[in-house]
Amino acid sequence: MRHLTTDSLIAYMEGSLAGPEQKLAKEHVECCSRCFAETLEWSCLFESLRFQPLQNPPENATRNCVAMYKRGKPMSIGRQIMATIVFDSAFARAAAGIRGSSDVRQVRLCGGDGDIHLRISENGRRIFGQIFHCSDNDFVAGARVQLLQDGEVLSTVMTDAMGEFGFNLTQGGDLKFEVDFPSGFRLDANITSKESNQ
Repeated sequence: MRHLTTDSLIAYMEGSLAGPEQKLAKEHVECCSRCFAETLEWSCLFESLRFQPLQNPPENATRNCVAMYKRGKPMSIGRQIMATIVFDSAFARAAAGIRGSSDVRQVRLCGGDGDIHLRISENGRRIFGQIFHCSDNDFVAGARVQLLQDGEVLSTVMTDAMGEFGFNLTQGGDLKFEVDFPSGFRLDANITSKESNQ
């Protein structure tokens, strides 16, 4: 007995075969256990696709994807501010000024109305940050943050509703952050991260 091809089975299930071919396929499926079983598998798949509601990705994932491919607006030099380091736990005595666990390097950078708090993992592979407005201590949501090394963009993300962002690193060294605030100014910050232990 010659079995139906997968394409023929799918066409039969969709009802897109010509009249006589549809009838022959129906008769074959009813008497052939192998083709009947394959038809059932395809039928279950089609049913699950038909009735499963599509879900939107998380808002922050969409925002980060858009940020990665969105070209930044050129900033005028008058609106570009260099951040200064206010605190760096790598140079602090004991645990003075450290928020939370002391097994990470903590850096605070300020410039213009921007206040950036960074937590760099002990091995330098992960940087987590949060950005605030200095004027009202409110979170900066929707800021575009680029991480650069030797002039090359390593990664681009957007801050979430809590002003948070994060980067995974493959190597340490001199890093530059460019933060484009929704209000239109850019804050640049430079830090050095130690080499990651592979």
